[in-house]
Amino acid sequence: MKVTKPLQHIKIREIGQEIPCWFFEDVDLGEFDSTKINWVSMKGENILTGSDNFIKRNVATRPENVNNPEFNYFGPIVQNIVKEIRDNHSSLGLEISWPMNTWSNALLDGNPENLHYDLKQDSKGFHMGPHLDNRNTKWTMIMNLKDHISSTVIHTDQGDIKIPTSKGSGVFYFNHDSMLHSIGPTHDEERVTLFWMNMIE
Repeated sequence: MKVTKPLQHIKIREIGQEIPCWFFEDVDLGEFDSTKINWVSMKGENILTGSDNFIKRNVATRPENVNNPEFNYFGPIVQNIVKEIRDNHSSLGLEISWPMNTWSNALLDGNPENLHYDLKQDSKGFHMGPHLDNRNTKWTMIMNLKDHISSTVIHTDQGDIKIPTSKGSGVFYFNHDSMLHSIGPTHDEERVTLFWMNMIE
């Protein structure tokens, strides 16, 4: 697996820190059959998901796929990616930004069935404009489960940076006010990604 820090050169106001963001590539994933996953529409009633745009996004969560080996397959892979980053690719000043239980080791070293990741299935035209993650989000992973055309884009003062689009690649980052990002409108007929958002309770 290849790991890089694409935002290491971006200057931020916090002295002695950098944006904690990593790209990963070449993760070995088996064949993925989206028809074996239990999907539900993300179209909802709240201000975020109430627009017709969310007709174009389906989500698969653990409760709907609790005994689905096609879904559970990804748990150990997700753990190994984040542990590789934790153990071998440190980020300057991360423990200052997130001093309490920085890496949530009980999640990373425990039972992978305790990871509450989601799978997202976007159809052509889905989009989310530039946004920051909810401030209760500690970290986010986005991993491509197939080769894609469209990419999540990180917006910086020095230009836009696209995350990798190949199967088994993606981005992992700790929430940061410099992590403005967006997606789409997508050009893929089916864009399938894994999202793991570690929420602070």
